[in-house]
Amino acid sequence: MPRNSFMFSAAIVTLVVLCVPYGGLAFSGSGSGTSGDPYQITDCIQLQEMRDSLDASYVLENDIDCSATSGWNGGAGFLPVGDDVSVDFSGDFDGKGHVIRDLFINANSNYAGLFGNVDYAGNIRNIGMVNADVTGNSYTGSLAGSSTGIINNTYCLNCQINGENYVGGLAGYNTREIWNSYAVATVGGSQEIGGMLGRNFYANIYNCFSNATITSGSETGGLVGDNTQYPGTVYNSYWNNHGGNPSHCYNGGDYGCTAVSDNESYFSYENEEPMASWDFSSIWTSDGGYPELLWQGYEYLSDCATLSTPNGKYALSGSITNSSLSGPCINITAENVTLDCQWNSISSTSNVQGIYSNQKGTIIRNCIIDMGSSEPGYGIDLNGANYSRVTNAILNNQYRGLRLYYTSHSVIDNVTADSNVEGIRLEQSTYNILNESTANSNSINGITLSYAYYNTIINTTGSSNGENGIELRDSTYNVVNSSVFNSNQNNGGIQLIRASYNNISDTLSIGNDNYGIWMWEPSSNNRFYNVTATSTIGYKRGLYLRDECDNNVFVNCDFTDAGHDYDVFVWD
Repeated sequence: MPRNSFMFSAAIVTLVVLCVPYGGLAFSGSGSGTSGDPYQITDCIQLQEMRDSLDASYVLENDIDCSATSGWNGGAGFLPVGDDVSVDFSGDFDGKGHVIRDLFINANSNYAGLFGNVDYAGNIRNIGMVNADVTGNSYTGSLAGSSTGIINNTYCLNCQINGENYVGGLAGYNTREIWNSYAVATVGGSQEIGGMLGRNFYANIYNCFSNATITSGSETGGLVGDNTQYPGTVYNSYWNNHGGNPSHCYNGGDYGCTAVSDNESYFSYENEEPMASWDFSSIWTSDGGYPELLWQGYEYLSDCATLSTPNGKYALSGSITNSSLSGPCINITAENVTLDCQWNSISSTSNVQGIYSNQKGTIIRNCIIDMGSSEPGYGIDLNGANYSRVTNAILNNQYRGLRLYYTSHSVIDNVTADSNVEGIRLEQSTYNILNESTANSNSINGITLSYAYYNTIINTTGSSNGENGIELRDSTYNVVNSSVFNSNQNNGGIQLIRASYNNISDTLSIGNDNYGIWMWEPSSNNRFYNVTATSTIGYKRGLYLRDECDNNVFVNCDFTDAGHDYDVFVWD
């Protein structure tokens, strides 16, 4: 008896282990499942637990390894979340730029995928499916078997998807919207088989692509299997057609979709259609191959850190506040590092740099930074960080918004540096571009170039500052074009001090205190084209030249104003 009893217990234990992945219990992780406090998923078992609360909100806190699912549930693997029309997922799922790897599903049923069926209220975004192996009947895909919700910023990579009808690399059936998504997959089935989507039923697809292989089926398409019966609409999408695959983006047509015959190099250029209509500043990126979602491959940071991995990609998982710093919050010490703040903020009263780099090829984007009002409370400080790029940054209310020091061949684009002591400073820096940026309402200068050479300032505004809109000091061979420096106080709009051989064109400097343009000590051989410069307070001089400012050229410039004491004043 005891022996038989022991063997019976062992059988029970084995059965329990096989069923652990889905036990019908309350969510085992953190959070309460609300939109303000979503359930936080950290492993594949918690991913499976979504079946218990189909209308809750979820976020991924890290990449998820689901390789163990090949041994779950007697070989059936992961059980789809919301696996029927009447039992569907109506919640919110944010992958936060993470991936789910090696998900295995072998469902002898319809609605197979991470999500079997997504309700109209469902929202799936910011998630990558890598090496998913999904087999089902009809309505089969790696991310969703069927969806009447919204799918956005998603992809499947190296996925194996097989089913019967309505089978796609990413989703089997779509009746609403899919945005900014793609599939690199091998897909097979019986009917309505597509590289990314099986059937698009009265639905819309925006800015998507497929580089999939279709192995079997009728009514097939490289991007969508069928888009013609009760047709949906495809916008700005494409299909890279490998030999032997369907010849069209969807069965019977290519409207709204570019079909390219096995030519990967075509997709290396952002100005090619349809990529020319895509957002390559905040959604997509390309390094010379197929486009990727901007967040792919990021390591997420929740606090200040040193970034020391060459070619590393980092993103902030939330805003950082730390007022006990003795050095930069984010210190970049390796080449070719990318940091995407994802519009989270970095703030401190420690008067140190928010982000500091002395490394080549630094990329910084989508940041909001405020680091204290005393030196060196800088938002971003690039020191010898050549060939770098700063895009989409708000750097207000600190000592200096942005500094480039001994930095060359870098691009600053769409940066706001307002209400600082000084907005933007280029010092001992060369061959940089400052574009589409603002430096307003700073205590001293909006923009300062000091010992700076061969830089270009374009489409930039420096107005309502305490001293100058822009100051060029001991700087030569710079270009200022299509910019505005209005209503600055004390010194004026544009000041040149020992600055020569600069070119300023198509620029406004009006309504400033004392001077529209002030040149002195001496500043020679500069060229001004189509510049309007006025002053309505103080000395009221449009153009003021002092101390041997020789050989300057002014073409089609206007320095006149009815309120001027002098339109042009020369003191030599």
